[in-house]
Amino acid sequence: MLQQERALKSRLMRVSVMFLDIRDFSEFAGSRPVEEVVAYQNAFFRIIIDAVNRNHGVINQFLGDGCMITFGAPLVLDNPCDNAVQAGLQIVEKVNEAVSQEYLPPTRAGMGIHVGDAVTGNIGTDTRQQYSITGNVVILASRIEQLNKDYASQILVSKEVLDYLSEQPEGFISLGPAHAKGRPEFSEVQIVKFRVTRFRFSYWLTINLKAIT
Repeated sequence: MLQQERALKSRLMRVSVMFLDIRDFSEFAGSRPVEEVVAYQNAFFRIIIDAVNRNHGVINQFLGDGCMITFGAPLVLDNPCDNAVQAGLQIVEKVNEAVSQEYLPPTRAGMGIHVGDAVTGNIGTDTRQQYSITGNVVILASRIEQLNKDYASQILVSKEVLDYLSEQPEGFISLGPAHAKGRPEFSEVQIVKFRVTRFRFSYWLTINLKAIT
């Protein structure tokens, strides 16, 4: 118990953060009975939890129509970017399988992944504590996820994530600049797409975030 408490004290860690959002969930939820919506959420998040667990990630919070996931804290990983990207690919694959088998209705999820240093650890009081991940990496992962709507994509990763991957993909095509919404300290971000031949999915998009100097 004491070892666990020490492990969850605040410290700076290199993490990969993923934000995930179910596309058109509000429209779905507004047209279905509550019981059907809850059953759908449980079925969908069962897939997410399995993929995250297999890749040694932690779901920090569920957001109703999505979630925030961290790789690299509190469990240190050799390459949290590899784990995050593999989890994202597995999520797309398993959701597609569930839809084809009619375990889920037609479903698309958008995911954004970024890597960086974050302050990690428990926050709160003796009676109520929560493990927290704090830093720009969290905010930017969320902004990257939102860009999926602009590009009809499912997985967006930052250039930093791409650079950390153990296996570098090929076939980059620039899609032009985009903006990290609500982050004036960052300039335009460069959007790139590339074909992933090892998997059944067609495209990822990557984002190169450059701070204004």
